Amino acid sequence: MESVVSKQLALLPHGGTRVANFIDVGDAGAPIGSPAWCKASHLQLCATKRQTDLDVRHLKFHLVDFKEKERWRQLTDDKDRPFRSWRAYLTYPEPNGLGISEESAEAIMSAVDGVLIGAVLAPHGGDQKSEDAKNRGSNTTSIGRGAQYIAARLERDGHTELAAKVRAHEMPAITAAIEVGYRKPVSLFTQTKKMITKVLPGLTDDQREELRQMLE
Repeated sequence: MESVVSKQLALLPHGGTRVANFIDVGDAGAPIGSPAWCKASHLQLCATKRQTDLDVRHLKFHLVDFKEKERWRQLTDDKDRPFRSWRAYLTYPEPNGLGISEESAEAIMSAVDGVLIGAVLAPHGGDQKSEDAKNRGSNTTSIGRGAQYIAARLERDGHTELAAKVRAHEMPAITAAIEVGYRKPVSLFTQTKKMITKVLPGLTDDQREELRQMLE
């Protein structure tokens, strides 16, 4: 019998796919490799992919900010010695440094937002196949429809520097929109609610019950 949680989840949008399309959300506690287990694991993969994409975008933005504005110069190692270079800061172990290679940091900073995890969105009214072909033949990739709208609005209102950063993938469009007041900052409650919506399909009934008791 379908659980109440499953029925509720069927009404929720889940990225580009509705949970209802899966008929049920599977069972993470089922035997590994079984259809029910695979369904639950698939939904968890979808949620993890979206969260990873978001995390990488944020990491890219802050890495670029720390490097270009040399914010790392304000920090020191565990012996209170200032870092002598960007590379020294990157490779120094946490918590004083980041503990990653310079090559990894550069790869993240040079990645185009639209292709960090998901596919690149074609401009509004454009042909996706044509855009993909064009992008493969160049070193630049177009920004998504939502980002294009925000960039155009920023430029219209005189925020040309922010518009340029959005188009150059140097700043997430939503960050620029919040900075000038087009969008309100997302509250912690809203972020938590979205996170729960994403991960809930992959939880077992026992895990959902434990979560419900924690929220009481």
